[in-house]
Amino acid sequence: MFVKPFKLKNNTQIKSTERKKLRTKIETAFALNEDDLNKLLPSKSTLNQVKLIVNAGQMVTVYTCDRRPMFFEFSPSGDDTKQVLVPTVYSMWILPELVPSFTTHAAVLPRLAGGADLMLPGIIKQGTGYSTYGNYARDAVVAVNLTSNRSAVAVGLLARSSADLYMAANQGVGVKILHVFGDKLWGLEPAVCLQVPNAGAIVKPPTMDDFPALGETRKPVAVEKKVIAPAAAPESVSETQLETDMQNVDISKDDGESAEEHDESAEVAESPDDKLKRAFLLSIKKMGKKPPTPLLTSNFYRNHILEADSGIDIKKTSYKKLSKFLQEMASYNYLTVKEEPKGVEKIVAINITHPDVVNTILNVSDSGPQSESKATGLFVTEMKELYTVTSDTMKFFNIFDVKCGEGIEPAQVKKYVKEYVCNKKLQDPANIRQIRVDEMLREVCQLDESNKLVPFDVILATITDRMDHSYAMRNRNELKTSGKQNTIKMTLATRCGNKQVTLIDGMELFGIRLQEFAQACKVGVAASTSIIRPDCPANANKGQLMVQGNQVRFVHKLLTETYKIPPKFITGLDLAKKEKKKKK
Repeated sequence: MFVKPFKLKNNTQIKSTERKKLRTKIETAFALNEDDLNKLLPSKSTLNQVKLIVNAGQMVTVYTCDRRPMFFEFSPSGDDTKQVLVPTVYSMWILPELVPSFTTHAAVLPRLAGGADLMLPGIIKQGTGYSTYGNYARDAVVAVNLTSNRSAVAVGLLARSSADLYMAANQGVGVKILHVFGDKLWGLEPAVCLQVPNAGAIVKPPTMDDFPALGETRKPVAVEKKVIAPAAAPESVSETQLETDMQNVDISKDDGESAEEHDESAEVAESPDDKLKRAFLLSIKKMGKKPPTPLLTSNFYRNHILEADSGIDIKKTSYKKLSKFLQEMASYNYLTVKEEPKGVEKIVAINITHPDVVNTILNVSDSGPQSESKATGLFVTEMKELYTVTSDTMKFFNIFDVKCGEGIEPAQVKKYVKEYVCNKKLQDPANIRQIRVDEMLREVCQLDESNKLVPFDVILATITDRMDHSYAMRNRNELKTSGKQNTIKMTLATRCGNKQVTLIDGMELFGIRLQEFAQACKVGVAASTSIIRPDCPANANKGQLMVQGNQVRFVHKLLTETYKIPPKFITGLDLAKKEKKKKK
């Protein structure tokens, strides 16, 4: 309901008489006592009534407490006399038991944030038989949380009664999502936005399938040591195989266990062909209602498909050539390709009404410049998967100046582990994927003395398993500052032999790793680089990068386009070489 931008009609403060009516309405709707009501709406707080017109043209009334949306009211049937009062995720974080909760896998959250409903295969079953989905009526207000976090991430209405959901044979919509973490209602007031609190992971309760009938024998599970599995995707075949390699565990799955019990929305390994088609559909979806046709097929591949997924390589697919792939897509009526003039293929028409294109959902990070929040830059615009440093992993991440409680993206966690292994030279010469475990890795991974060689992927999975898993909404231009406005300074200097060099200071204050940036400069301008560290330990994070030659313009472009640093935080561009005028 609030994934797309809405129109604000009015915003008025609620008077004392209306305030009592609102408290009574909430108390009656959710059977709250006075203490719980005061937690949601403190006595000295400022209550406002906000009228919104959502994208579908429907009127919605939002009740805010100190500018933070706590409840919203609307009519599902279009009859204004039948209004439904629904809590936001902020209310659910204060009172988790306010409405019943359904649990899904963490990988489903980006789909919900993109506007999808929660399907039945994605719901973790609560019991057996008719109580599989609880005992609730149709259109009951329910919340959605994750297996990795008990805190609610979405709120919606039950698509059918619990009994009808059970009879649906695990097919169809389970919860019609109205409001989800990261949508426009969550960001109604950017200054008071909150991230999802970590309330701990949910352990799936045992079901009757876990207890075999009397006399039935199952293959024994020979486990010599504690099985270490990653927190985000315990069903992953590749990660389970890595655990087997490390621990020599012979695990035989019961034939009765089927993939139907797993969430169909969870991440699975895509084939190159599927990956190409997914990027193809995303690129068409992002073009909007008026695709820029005619369009050269080469430009379509380079500027649209690769932009949707930069990891695509047409040569690794079964098509091998772009023309062959587009011919097949044309046969399914996705587009029309013509050769005009001879030897030059152009896309002359794109079918944006094709069912596959219509059903393709753009994630928050795929919304591109069409997103208003991204255009204004007022608040977070992108959903990020994060791993939070815990007391179990704090000693390892302190090496990289990351403190306990800080959130790190999965790719950054992998970089830290890889950098540690490379700096300590722990790779086995016979097989670089095997790591010689030192005291630090042995402690953080809880390994005993018998584990001397461990696969890199297992070490990475073990460390992430011991961290808290969550999601957060973050701005791409979010800066890592120390309380004052920092700037990146670019200056020119002369070294021995009268050679000019470019000096860059202050990048580490913005979260940029100097070694990565230096490597980018080496590749980009084919110039030597060096990192200069101050002798004083207090200034350890104020390293200076030196690049051979006048590379001011390249460095500025790299900072603004790749690292998304706003130009106002960079000085020294005036020292760049003047660009040569192109001859007409």
